[in-house]
Formats: sequence, C-alpha cells, structure tokens
Amino acid sequence: MATATMQPFDLTLRRKSFGIFSKQTTPKPAIQYTKLISKQRPLSYQSTVVGTGTIVRSHTCVEGKTKASSPIDFDRPLPPRPKVSTRPASLSATPRSYEPSSPGTSTVSTSTAASSLFDEPDALSKNPKTAMIIFAGEVVSANTFMRRLSKREYLVLTETHLLRFRSQSKAAEVFPQLHLSARGAGNRTTSFGTGGGEISSDQIVIHLNQIVAVHETEKLFIQVDHLDESSGSATSTVLQLSTQTEVDQWLRALCRTVRLPTYTTLPFAARVVDYVAKRLGDERDYSADNVMIFRVVHRRSDLRSQTKLSGSSEDIQKNSSTICYLAVGIHKIHLLPAPKLNNQKSSASLNSPGVINSFGILTLCALNMNSETDDSFTLKFRSPCKPYQTVHLASSCAAQIIQTIRHAADFLRPQWSEPSFTLNIPEKLIDQPFPDIDYDEGYLCFSRTLAAYCAAYEADASVINYMIIDDAEDGPKFELLRPAHPRRTRYYVPELLAVLRSLRWNESFGSISFSGVSLQPLKGVFDTHGSDMEPYRTRSGRKLNTKGQRRSLLVLELRAIAACSSRLRRLDFSGCLDPPRPQHEEDHDEVETGCELVEAVLPLCKKGLTNVDWVSFSGVQLDQADIAWIVDAGVDKTCHIRGLEIGRCGLSERSIHLILESLAPQFKTLECLDIGGNPGRLNTTSLNSLCDLLSVFPGMRCLRLADLKLATGGDYTFSYPKNSSPVRPSFNRSISLNIPLPRTPDSTKGYFRPPTFPAESSLSVNTLLSRTSINPKEHAIIPEEILIKWRLQELDLSGTLVNRATVDALSTYLNSPASNYLTKLNLNNCGLKAGDLAVLLGCLAREEGEIRNLHLYVNGLQITPDHNKLVDAIKKGLSPRYLTISNVDYPDEEMFRKLIRALTVNKTIEFLDLSRIYLPTDANIDTINALGELFAKNDTLTSLNISGGYGRIEDGRLGAGLNRAFHSLNENRTLRVLKVEQQRLGPQGAMVIARMLESNTALQEIYCANNNFNLQGYTALVAACHFNPSILALPGLEKDRKEQLNKLRVDLNKTVDVPEQTSSRLSMLAGFSSMDRRRSVRSLRSLKGRNSNDSDKAPGLSEEQVDTAIKHLSTRWDDQDALLKQALMKNLHSDHNSESRIDTPTPAVLHGIAIAL
Repeated sequence: MATATMQPFDLTLRRKSFGIFSKQTTPKPAIQYTKLISKQRPLSYQSTVVGTGTIVRSHTCVEGKTKASSPIDFDRPLPPRPKVSTRPASLSATPRSYEPSSPGTSTVSTSTAASSLFDEPDALSKNPKTAMIIFAGEVVSANTFMRRLSKREYLVLTETHLLRFRSQSKAAEVFPQLHLSARGAGNRTTSFGTGGGEISSDQIVIHLNQIVAVHETEKLFIQVDHLDESSGSATSTVLQLSTQTEVDQWLRALCRTVRLPTYTTLPFAARVVDYVAKRLGDERDYSADNVMIFRVVHRRSDLRSQTKLSGSSEDIQKNSSTICYLAVGIHKIHLLPAPKLNNQKSSASLNSPGVINSFGILTLCALNMNSETDDSFTLKFRSPCKPYQTVHLASSCAAQIIQTIRHAADFLRPQWSEPSFTLNIPEKLIDQPFPDIDYDEGYLCFSRTLAAYCAAYEADASVINYMIIDDAEDGPKFELLRPAHPRRTRYYVPELLAVLRSLRWNESFGSISFSGVSLQPLKGVFDTHGSDMEPYRTRSGRKLNTKGQRRSLLVLELRAIAACSSRLRRLDFSGCLDPPRPQHEEDHDEVETGCELVEAVLPLCKKGLTNVDWVSFSGVQLDQADIAWIVDAGVDKTCHIRGLEIGRCGLSERSIHLILESLAPQFKTLECLDIGGNPGRLNTTSLNSLCDLLSVFPGMRCLRLADLKLATGGDYTFSYPKNSSPVRPSFNRSISLNIPLPRTPDSTKGYFRPPTFPAESSLSVNTLLSRTSINPKEHAIIPEEILIKWRLQELDLSGTLVNRATVDALSTYLNSPASNYLTKLNLNNCGLKAGDLAVLLGCLAREEGEIRNLHLYVNGLQITPDHNKLVDAIKKGLSPRYLTISNVDYPDEEMFRKLIRALTVNKTIEFLDLSRIYLPTDANIDTINALGELFAKNDTLTSLNISGGYGRIEDGRLGAGLNRAFHSLNENRTLRVLKVEQQRLGPQGAMVIARMLESNTALQEIYCANNNFNLQGYTALVAACHFNPSILALPGLEKDRKEQLNKLRVDLNKTVDVPEQTSSRLSMLAGFSSMDRRRSVRSLRSLKGRNSNDSDKAPGLSEEQVDTAIKHLSTRWDDQDALLKQALMKNLHSDHNSESRIDTPTPAVLHGIAIAL
C-alpha cells in the first residue's frame, strides 16, 4: 500500500480540530508535492474498490449526452494522517507491513529513556532504595477481587517501583526518613530522600514501566493493571483505602508518576508489532503510516455506577478487566487481546486466538473522560438503526488516545464543521491544537470519507458507482449511478447512508443527482435507537427546528445535505422511488403522508435554510401532502425557486393549475418548469389559462411539456388549405419581404407588441395568407408572443400532438432572433409531417455560413406528403448541427435514397441519428451504394447512428448488405463515432468492420452489438483494436455472446438423445470457426472416451460434456474481453495520432463501457 508518512506535530500550530477551511500555515515543499502527486495507491484504503467513480472535466452537446474526459483516477496516494502532539513518540511507531517474505525488521522507534528501560538490564534491577519516594501509606492490597485473600500492607511509591512492606516499621528500615514523616503525617508520607537499607525482590509489587492503567473501580478501591511484555503475564492489583481522601491522594500520585514521558514513551516489542500488523491486516484496516498502538485495560463495565459486588465468582468474572492493545487503524478502532506465548523464548503467536472488537471511527457518538486524576475513559459507538455499544477503557495514555481518535475522525471527515459525537473531556484537551489536514485529495477528500463510512457501516464499497461532471451547469455535479453489480438493481441501507453522509458538509458540489437510483430502502425507515446523526444546524449556524418531530432516515439525510452545504444549488430525484401500490377500497381512509422527498427539501427553501433552488421530482408519484408542501413553498417570495420539475408525477388538472398559480410569486427567479407526462387532461379553456400562467415568467429558459393530455374539442389535424402553407420562409432570400407579424385572435389580450424582423429573417409572401387561414377556434399550445418573449434554451413537446396553430407559432419563433439561444428542441412523436419539418428547418436558417447550434429531435416523422421539400431543405444546408430522425417508416425505398443523397452533400449536420428506419425489405444494391457514397464523400459528419430496431410486427434494419458499404469508410477522415447495432450483419460483418478498422484511423468509437457476431468475428475486432490505436471505445458483445452460447447449448442438447454422428452435428455450430470446430469435435470425442472400434455406436453426448463445451466457449470469450480491455486502455493513454482525436473523449470512455465484463 503506497502511503505518505505521517508528519510530526508542531506545538506552535494553531488549533485545527474544526477549522477545516483555513489553509495550511506552512506551505508544502515543491519536492514533496510532486512526489505526492506521482504516487499511486490501490482503488481503496481497504483493498477494495471505493466505488467506480468517474470525473467528467468538460462536455459538449453530442448525441444529446455529455461528452467528457477520461475516467476518474483513483490511483492517488493515501494522504498522511498527522500525529497529534500528545501522542508518545514510541507508541506512534510504524510497524512494518505483515508480509512473511518481506525483508527488514520492525521499525519500532525508541527514545533514550525507553531504550534504557527495556534494553539495559541494570535499569530493571536498579536498587529501588536509591530512587526518590513519591508517596507512601498503608493499604489493603490483593491481586484479585476476592476480599478474603486481601491483606494489610504498607506501600511505598518511588519514581521507578511500587514497593510493599508488612508494616511502616519494615519500610522505615529501608527508608529511615519514613520515621520522621510518620510523626507528622500518620501513615501518609511524601519524601524526596533516598533509602539506606536493602530491598528484596518479594517487596517489589510493580515496576512502574509495566503499569497500563490506574483507575478507581468501586468506592475506596483502586485497581492498578500492569503487563510484563517480556513474559506476557498480565496482573491486576487492587488497593483498598480507608477514606476517599486517601483514594484521591493515591490516584493523583500514581497517575502523575506513570504519565511521565519516561513511561509513556516506552516502545513495543517486535512480536507485539508483528502481532498487531497481522491482525489489522486480516481486518483490511492496516497501513504502516497510520496505525497507532496503545496499551489499555478493557473494563467490562463502569463499576462505580453499580452496587457493591457480592463477591461471588460470577460477579468477579462478569466485572473482571482485560489488558489488551488498542490500535487506531485507517478506518476502525480495534481492541486486540494480548498475544499469548507458545514457548519459553517469549515469542508471541501471530495466530493466537482471541476475538477482535472492531468499531468504525465514524460510528463514534460519545467520548467521555471521567477525570484528570483517573485513567478511565469511555467510548460509545452506534451503527445506523442499532443500539449503542459502550466500551469502558482505562490507560495511562488516555489523553493521547482521546486526541488521536478525535483527530482520526477529523482526518476521515475533514469537511464536517462540527463533530458528530459528544465530548466530555477536560478543557485543556478541547483547546489543544491539531495539525493541519491534507486536502490534496480531489473534491475535499470525498472518496476518503466515503471509504471510511463504508468500512464503519460494513458496506461493500466496490458496489458504489458514481460520476462527477466538472463543468455542468451549477457544477461540479455529483451523480450517483446504479450499483456496479450484475445482480443488483438498488443499494442497501448502509450503502446509501455511506454516500449521503459523505456528501453532508461537503462544499465541492453544486449539483447532486440521484436520478434513476432507488432511494426506496430509506423511505419509512426510522432510527429508534438514537438521534446522534440528525442535523441540528446549517452551515451558517442557524438552528433546524426538529424537536418533537419524528422523521424517517430519508427525510433526515436529504435535509442534512441541503442544509449543511452552502454551495449546493440543485437536487435531482427523478425516478428515485418505486410507484405506489394500487389503491383498494379499504385504503381510502389512509392518510396521505407524501413521498418524503418534497418534505425534506422545500420547507428548508421556504425558510431560507438552504441555497437549493432547483429541484426535480420527475417520475415520483406525488400525493396531496406533497402538493401542499409545493404550494406552501411557492407562495413565499423568499423561496427563490429557479427550477421545478414535476413531470410524470401523476398530477391531475386541478393539481397542475394549483401549483402553477402558487408559483406566480417566483416570476423573477423561475427558469425551468416541467409538467409533462401527467394524466391531467387540459381542454381548450385550460390551454388559455395555461398560457396566462406561463406568461408571467419572463426568465424561462427550459420548458418541458411532453406528453400533455389535450381535450378533443379542438381540431388537431394538419388539413392545410390547398396552395398554402403555415409560416413558410422563403428559401430564395432574394425575394423575401419584410412583413410584420399579424396579430392572432389571442394577441388582442395585450401580451405585448410583436417585434418586426430584419430582411434576412423575414417571412415569405404567402405567410400572411397562410396565417389568415388559421381556424379561430384553434389555439397554440404556446403562442408565439410568449415564445418570443422568452430566451429558451430547451423546449420539449415530445408526445404532445401539435395542431396547425402550434406549428405556426413554432415557425414564427424559430425564425425570430429570440430562438438563437435555443439548443434543444424535442418534437418526437408530435404528429409532424415531412412538410412541417421542412418549414421548421427553413425557419432555422440564418445568414450564409452560420450553422445553428441546435439539436432537433423529430422521431416518428410522417414521411408523406412533401418529402421532397424535406430533402431540398437538407440539401440546401438549412438543417441544424445536430439532427435526429429515427423510428421512421419509409413505404418507398427510393424516398430513403433521396434522403441519403441529400445528406451526402449536406455541410451543416455533424451529428445524425437515422436509427430504426423501416424499409419494405432489406436495402437493395442501390441503397447500399448510396450509403457507401455517404461514407466516402461526406466530410462533415462526426457521429452517425444507423442502428436497427426490433418491433412486434417487423424489424427496422438495413440488412447484411450494409457490409458492402463499410468498405467506403476507408476513405472517410472525419467520422469519429459509428453506431450500427441490431442490423444482423452476421459473422461476415464483423470481419468487414475489422478490416475497415485496420485502415481507418479517424474512428474512435464503434458500436456494433446485437449483430449475431460469433467468437471468430469478435476476435477479429479485438485484434483490430490492438492494431489501430485510435479506437477508444468498443462495447463488448454481451448479447451476441449469450446468443452464441444458447445456440451452442441447443445444438448440443439435440445430440444427447438423437443417434447421429458427432462430427456432422458439430458442423452446424455457428459459434465456431472451421478450426475451432475441429478442435471441439476432438475434445468431445476424448471426453466420451470412444475408440476406433466404437464408430458404429450411438455417439450421444452427456450433460457433462455439453456443459464442458459451453464453459470452453465462454472462457474464450472472457479471454477476448480481457484482451479488448487491455487494448482500449493502451489506446486511451497513448499519444499516437493525438491531433486527429476529439479533444475530449466521449461518454463511452467515461462510463467504462468500452468493454462488457
């Protein structure tokens, strides 16, 4: 594991425990910074993948998707965790990684004092009489809790030992000064003199360098726990005093002595270091540069809070203490039992039995230190939806342990401005400064925090899949993707909580999207065991009033994200919840509680407790409770809503109008509105009121009215009068006239005066005639007066049948300068005809040479009539830069050839989608030749989609004859992306594409799945990717693989019962080449064990042989998948032919779909 070394702590640094946003006071040297950037680490801190994250640096409009840079680089160095100042130097030793074959010795660091105590025998056998007396007195001591074994003794505490004598007189023989002090102080003596007698080994109770902890157990009882690491023996000595004053004096004397640096800087034995490294390595929580080891006493309970012990053996066993090692790993706190010795050489067994108690650092919810004169302290942990776990500990290094745990929590969660755990520790520890935290990790250490939460909640970090887009609107944008697991469609509760709590307090993201990811596991789940993770304050310090209200985890976590980030502006919950179950008659009395998403965010917007002002609830069923939340927030002017997306939410007509009316106070800020896909049916009068409501928002930039349900009262057919057409601009601009727009019947309502246009974009002579022929009873969905007033960037009317008035309004709008801001116009399945599309293309035209940067979607276009007008418009270059005409039924193949020829000479279209074109039959030779000319002569297209489609009645594909046209791609030097999926090209098509890729160095992405390719064709494609370094994306042929395996199984199953020659049966397998077929026949015959004399027997195959053949073919597909991944990774990092590549890789590279594994 490549890690950076922890930096020593400087006492001069100011407090940084919670001041996480300030920069480091000392700049990092340039050499160290360079080394930090060049280091690489595994995909996770835990030897697992911390999510398949992807960072998108830049994007443009290509295929309607985001075009982005290379995938996120998780191979960044593990940031160092600086040591706190109170940590002893010896205890912060970095044990070497446990690798049996690794050379070297333990890297235990020692100080001079520590070395003398452990390594010099004279230090341990030093005559205690020469040491200074710290404290002395009469006590009742015992080595167990059994009171009957206790005896009254006189103890003397020196600077090196704790000595015992039968009486004070015996002690005075060794220390004569005790006689003098006893006269004035009774049995309590404090002296700084030295003794004069001899001390036997029986009189030595404890060497002070062996004391682990001193703590008060019961009233008037003190327990001293000590460990002899040389022998591995652990002992507890109990001291019984007469008064509480004596207890406090002994505690103060013992604790102050054993906390001296002489004893707190003791090193660990090499076997202990190896033992800890091995056990933490087994837990996947070991890093040589971040592990911290302490000697502690694990107290089973806090005896002071209990009644007096009965003295029975059961109570003694229940409340006994255990000396163990506390190790603070990367993400967890571990309590390891002391290693047991298995021979007389005092070598610890690395595999010694003992249960490890591990607790996630980020599950810490309380940290208590009882007093400064006592070594006991308490840690309290709690995992989500589970009860508290209290750990009672004691150690002479309690202060160092507490500060180390605090700093470890801040290190793993650096963006949290306040701790999630309560502190009950001395003030001097709270005010103690912490070292600066390294922020070199991207996005304010988001991946570090996510890995820590996954480890704390026992969640599978490799399943979490996300993407980060840097330059998105309101970016950077964090987008959670579906689990990276082939058999899972949703995340579990711990995984969702890990992601949500990692996003809390993080100031890196301006947008967060959960679109398409189910948050259903958190809905209706209540954490009844505690409220330590509930948000109480915003980042600015304002309180969140949550008292007396019981909220689900979904509401609390989303509310915390919205309130604790000042940079967050946009939240996307599209399709995050499952559809509600059908209502039954007995369910009518149930109270509607809402989807919980609206309740989590909009109340904060109303009260100004968050900066989120753009929310998407599309695809989530909203009930009356949710509508009430929306209306309550919309009527408040201080809410400042910029975007509200409520499409496909099951809203009725009344609900839609109620929401739109409540949004009227947001007229200054509202920019995006989506009400499409709702079942509420709008009639003619509602259309007028809809226009009135939409007209009050002058800053509208994005409007989605897809799949609106319109009443049948109006005439929505396209029966234009003969010899006239609606708002058709002149293609011959030399005869166009500057004619002002006439007022429609709706324009008398006083919206505003229609503007006049310059001669370059004026309408033709027949415009006025066509406008006057409009049926006065028809109303446009959105009048041109409103459209011209807006500066729309996106308009979506897909699935909504447009009438003649709407087409006229769109034509007028597209012909006006106000449409220059428009980048996306979606008219899919709107009932448009070819002539209508020709009119719209003509309105898009601008000055000579200017191409509209617009993506126009017109799926489901009716080709007849006026198809020739559409062809002429495309041939004259009136089309935008991006055009999608898919799912079109051509009754005549000649019409399709005309369109292809027009596209061949077109100089404006760069992205073209002609997928799912339905022809009467497979394309004939003339159509194939026309496609070949398009491939060879068009020098404008950079992305082309000619994929087929499967329908219930017929398939939309061009057929295997398309293989002939691929030869013309050898001459193309501009096409970057080619999609030819579902065209049934067959094995021959794969070979043709592979040969084409050997000579075409312009293509970067090719999509050719679902074409009935076999293993031989796939192997040829993989070889072409190795040969051609410009190929960056080639999705794996997963469906083709399944088809070939299923076909092989069906063919082989036929041979189980049918007595037929094996060679003739295997010759029918399309999944094998001729060479593979011969090899398979030989392998199957060898499995059957037949000899030359068995040729006349029935050669049926067993099920085991069939499975063997399937596994053999599947293994060969896996081998090709691995080779393809290797080739694409090599091409991605190669500088070859960099000038001809697109500046930013396409989405296929980003999402890691270059291969299918």
